[in-house]
Amino acid sequence: MGLFSIVKAEFWAIKHTLNLASSRGFEHVEVELDSQMAIHMLLNPITLVMPLLWTSF
Repeated sequence: MGLFSIVKAEFWAIKHTLNLASSRGFEHVEVELDSQMAIHMLLNPITLVMPLLWTSF
């Protein structure tokens, strides 16, 4: 499993968890990450790459 696959798995987990929280009526959630690369990508998105990451799930 490459580094990109690990970050992709982190993003999938975030998306899945936020969808689940939303479906259960939670309006505010706190997300904790231990992946520096995932945190950096969320805080500094590259507009050409981020849509590709989210649509590939």
